[in-house]
Amino acid sequence: MPDESSPCNWSFSFQTVIGYGHVQELLGSKEKREALNIIIKQYSDQAWSISEEKIETVRVWKIIITSITGKQSKD
Repeated sequence: MPDESSPCNWSFSFQTVIGYGHVQELLGSKEKREALNIIIKQYSDQAWSISEEKIETVRVWKIIITSITGKQSKD
């Protein structure tokens, strides 16, 4: 957000999320399929079928969150 009097007074709008946790690789076909379907659902209303061939070629991790914080600018 510019300030007409001085660039030293400029500011920015922001939103920040900081999370801590552990990463775990999903190894089973069922677990990977369930996780991928959750991701796909966020981006598409269409139901997609994922072949076993495709499941075997992808690596999937989940993050087990132990703590999370967030903040945003006052504007």
